[in-house]
Amino acid sequence: MGNVDGVPLASQVKSVVQVTRGDFAGAADTQNKFSQKCLGAAQVRSFVEVLGGDLNKAADTQKRFLQNARELMGATPEDPANLVDALPVLSQLKSTACFLDGRREEARATQDNFTKHFPVVSQTRSLLEVVSGRPNEALETQKAFMKFTSRVMDKVPLLGHAKAVVHRAVGEHERAEQAMNEANRVTRKTTRQIGTALTDMLNPSVHQRACSSDQEAFGREQTDINAEPLSAAEIAEHTLTLHIAAEQVQSHGACPICIADFEVGETCTTLRCFHLFHTNCCTQWLGQSGNCPVCRVPAMPEQQRSPGGSSSRGGPAGSSSRRR
Repeated sequence: MGNVDGVPLASQVKSVVQVTRGDFAGAADTQNKFSQKCLGAAQVRSFVEVLGGDLNKAADTQKRFLQNARELMGATPEDPANLVDALPVLSQLKSTACFLDGRREEARATQDNFTKHFPVVSQTRSLLEVVSGRPNEALETQKAFMKFTSRVMDKVPLLGHAKAVVHRAVGEHERAEQAMNEANRVTRKTTRQIGTALTDMLNPSVHQRACSSDQEAFGREQTDINAEPLSAAEIAEHTLTLHIAAEQVQSHGACPICIADFEVGETCTTLRCFHLFHTNCCTQWLGQSGNCPVCRVPAMPEQQRSPGGSSSRGGPAGSSSRRR
């Protein structure tokens, strides 16, 4: 989770280091990921893809960009709203992507969150609600803003710890524990990200070696296939669902789709490339794209895909799903 591919300058430094090691393919891959993850670069890339008539690639670029933004901002399912929703530009990009993808309710909710949680806009909204004779709605807007701001402060190391001490001093022990747990979680995650980023920059990481093995096993050309979305039956057949164990939590850290940390005992799903996700996240993703969101290997073997995108049931044995 500590990859620096979406960070300006750091990504370029990593590419230079890779070139000096003779890893030209790795350097090219780093810059390809940079163009998908970095604010501005991702938007230019998707705009070029739209001009080229490839709307699916443009949408995929924006999904990867938003995924990286959520990762960097440490969003979790317990947040009152995704942190992306509270930021100018990012929230508009997200709502536009949702609207184009047919998720109009999510697009509307994103903009509603933005008007409640972004400082200046939320104050303007509540003022307009008061002027228009809706004081109760104005009060709810301010409550939502204060709750969101408080949760964001919990995520800042040292500040979150200090906030926990204040909560405990005034007798809010449950809120103090929440703030302390969140501050500790973000501190651990940040430390892990920094350490992994340095390792990723200076040495071939375990993740890179795993991806190389995946490409050797499945064929490098398969990562360029834009696989069709899978049906519920195809997802069940070509994935493995399990309850994640403690050692897997330690090695995998967080779900690459929602960026929330894995918890022991959660129901998770792995694809044939062995990347692991929350089951709900994976099901939703594969219903929109048949490629692994990490390495782009199709979840369904090529020989079992028909030209129309449906599964041909005469594929090789051993690829069907098993449930544990």
